[in-house]
Amino acid sequence: MPNIEEQSPVDDTSVDLQEQVTLLKDAVALHRERGEIDEALRVLGDELLPLLERSGDARERVMTWSRIADLRFARGDEEEAFRVLSQEVIPGFERLDDSRSRVRAMGKIAHLHHLQGKLDETLRIRQEMLSVLEQLGDLAEWAMTQGQIADLMAFRGQMDEALRIQTEEVLPVYERIGDRLAKAITQGKIADLLASSGQLDEAEQLLKGTALPVFEELDSQRDCAIVWDRLAFIHEIRGELDEAVRVRLEEELPIYEKLGDSKARDETLQQIDQLRDAIAAKSEKSKKKKEKGKEKKKNERKEKK
Repeated sequence: MPNIEEQSPVDDTSVDLQEQVTLLKDAVALHRERGEIDEALRVLGDELLPLLERSGDARERVMTWSRIADLRFARGDEEEAFRVLSQEVIPGFERLDDSRSRVRAMGKIAHLHHLQGKLDETLRIRQEMLSVLEQLGDLAEWAMTQGQIADLMAFRGQMDEALRIQTEEVLPVYERIGDRLAKAITQGKIADLLASSGQLDEAEQLLKGTALPVFEELDSQRDCAIVWDRLAFIHEIRGELDEAVRVRLEEELPIYEKLGDSKARDETLQQIDQLRDAIAAKSEKSKKKKEKGKEKKKNERKEKK
């Protein structure tokens, strides 16, 4: 593995600017690979940006600011990431007339607003993104952004509008472009919205009869597990606790074991234990109710005598 200390700083008297840029970008990649975020930021800001100013490479300069924003976000410095995106990245892509890269940066800002609970601003930016994506003719990104707006509506409790967007806006696009996986994922979200409004039979049919077969055919194992999790939850809401246990134990759990996802496996086992406790408590309650009924009848017979 190359030695970062030997690569940065670079002696600009021995190599041309482009080679220096390449070496510094390699150094940043190595720092990121090692988890040395602060050093990666130092190289980007103190060495690479000044070099790009000298070279006059406007696009690479904006891309470097974008990498800085990503690293700031990764280390939890959300305010600085927002500043860099709004003051350096987006204006830079506007000057380059790069609408596609600009809209991606807008998506990052929307995500930051969402994390900070600024839902109105998040919605405003995502809606602005839709118009740009429509102009670009990027149907897949447009549908994904509409889906994010629907998720935001659901988060705010506007279930009917979320359902309308997923059903009337998002789903037809994925059908049109032939993205079967995205279509099945959207159908899963529609099922969630139906279940939240009490339409459990419709939700179950959409999950088990429509989305699940596609995930199985595409061998999307994690999506299969998510569907079984939702189905178990539907059974639980209905009070069908034994079936909820069976689904989690026989359908969902083996997938996580196959994937080697120990966290999801442990969470599923915990859910199974909770369901079994609920079944035991329900059984005990039913038993006491029967005993109480028998005792009541016995006392009534005594009183008649």
